Amino acid sequence: MRQRLHLDRTNLDDQRTTVTAGACRGGVMRFQIAAADDGATVVTASLRSTRRGPRVLAPVLRPILGRALAQALAEDKADLEQGNYTSDEKRRTA
Repeated sequence: MRQRLHLDRTNLDDQRTTVTAGACRGGVMRFQIAAADDGATVVTASLRSTRRGPRVLAPVLRPILGRALAQALAEDKADLEQGNYTSDEKRRTA
């Protein structure tokens, strides 16, 4: 499923990605990032869809989307911990 996304990086602690084209147009993925007391980072991710449809699909879609999101976050966590991401500052000076 092809989608077109817009990432709003205005507030790095509360990033929002809006689906601007495709089947899920109007949906929003929100990532809230905060420091934890133990020095770790806590990321809270939420999904919101504006699509209308039979309410009976929600219980089916919720666990599927939850698993996909959990897998994506686990992959990002592993990449971050292994140093596989380049910061925006490093990209600009490279």
